[in-house]
Amino acid sequence: MSTVLLNVVLSYPHLFKPQPPMKMAAPDSVPKYGARLRLQNLEQIDQVNAAIQEALVERFPTKVPPAFSGERLCLRQDPADKTWFVATSNAEQPGLRFRGNKEPVTLESPKEIRDKFYPGAIVNAAVRIWVQDNDYGKRVNASLEGIQWVKDGDRIGHAPVDLDEAFPELPPEDTDLPF
Repeated sequence: MSTVLLNVVLSYPHLFKPQPPMKMAAPDSVPKYGARLRLQNLEQIDQVNAAIQEALVERFPTKVPPAFSGERLCLRQDPADKTWFVATSNAEQPGLRFRGNKEPVTLESPKEIRDKFYPGAIVNAAVRIWVQDNDYGKRVNASLEGIQWVKDGDRIGHAPVDLDEAFPELPPEDTDLPF
């Protein structure tokens, strides 16, 4: 079940380099890209809940087992600030787009891309909701298929350090330093 979430807040983005599997992951797990997508209103929460229910009914047409609930869902509530988010991942790098541009973003300019796809940016996200029912668990997961930058938002956490500003300019190597 695919859905597009509009105007969500990008959080914990791992869009450029896949993250290693968690210690408790299945032995054959691979590094994954992903993000948390913070939902902004009840309509978005309802949209994700509907996609989860549709995926469950598609997988279990007669009756959904009770094992698929709570922390076993991709839709979760942050206990610290009570915001709702969708936890996403994908072994393949998700497609990246800028607002108003259907062309894929390439990594030719990583700094420009990181300056747009930061924690707190407002994005549209294409996700695929799917049911996992195997030896590794019973869950409803969300695969991050693509992200479109919409606009700047309030940065979450600290801005990255500008290394051009952080370090002093040093003379060439063959010059004695004053310290």
